[in-house]
Amino acid sequence: MKYTALLPLLVLIFSCGSDIHSQSVIKYYDIKSFTENLITHLTEKKPEVNKKWTYNKEQDQKTIYEVDWTKELKLFLDSDINKSSYLTSYDSTKTSSSIIYTLKPNENLLVKELSITFDSLSLTPQKIMSIKESQNYFFKNKTRSTMTLVNGELKTYSIDAVQKLLWFNPDSSFIEGQISL
Repeated sequence: MKYTALLPLLVLIFSCGSDIHSQSVIKYYDIKSFTENLITHLTEKKPEVNKKWTYNKEQDQKTIYEVDWTKELKLFLDSDINKSSYLTSYDSTKTSSSIIYTLKPNENLLVKELSITFDSLSLTPQKIMSIKESQNYFFKNKTRSTMTLVNGELKTYSIDAVQKLLWFNPDSSFIEGQISL
């Protein structure tokens, strides 16, 4: 009788422990840690950014001296596919210089594709690109986020987005940042 009362407690303890372990599994490229390290480095270095905006054919350009890198690179942080529930959701294609993760046809997740191209000598990322899509009955949104790096330093980043609301023409926007090294 005493052991029967302990059984649910033991099941709870062991199930929580295995859940914590499964959340720390890194199956895909760790884009989150890479981007967090990049944000820390850029926050310390404080480079200026030549930034261009295009919204439905209207353009603007400015040099930005103070950048909140967490906000600026948020879409790359949001491209993280290392979640325990995603472990079987993506197919991967690997070559000696790249990895491409593609969402399987029967899955419905925000990140549709994540690709990383590496420098052949240093094996550091040269280009990271993610494609995200979401839709419901009222809107459809597609975003392509790309960053290029030279020797592990961020050189450019861009966000190309199209949003289509029901009964309206699609809105498109493009943002590009060039980092002064």
